Amino acid sequence: MSKRNSGEQKRENSQLKITFSVLIMVLSFLAELYTMIILKGNPIYLAGFGLVFLIFSYVLMNSVMQLQYQKLREEKEEHEGLLKSEKASYLIIKKSFDEVFQRMDYIEKISSFQQKNY
Repeated sequence: MSKRNSGEQKRENSQLKITFSVLIMVLSFLAELYTMIILKGNPIYLAGFGLVFLIFSYVLMNSVMQLQYQKLREEKEEHEGLLKSEKASYLIIKKSFDEVFQRMDYIEKISSFQQKNY
């Protein structure tokens, strides 16, 4: 159960990173536009805001990839659980059929033995 809680916490953490990354990227883009228009394209500010934009672009992409990886891993675990349950079900059914066939063989032996006695 703690695995699921930690998985949900990681998902929420990634979603929070995505939200803040997008927010900071938009603010950085607006600051770059402001620098270009009002400050006449001061290269230091442009470089600074561009760097901030690039850094949070990386954080955004990394968070999206982590979120997709987490989702893929959860789906894989779910499929493995289904496979194990199907395997267990198959073994139980096979065992019950084997028992039924053994009983049928026993009944046939008894009936053939009784027919020989008559």
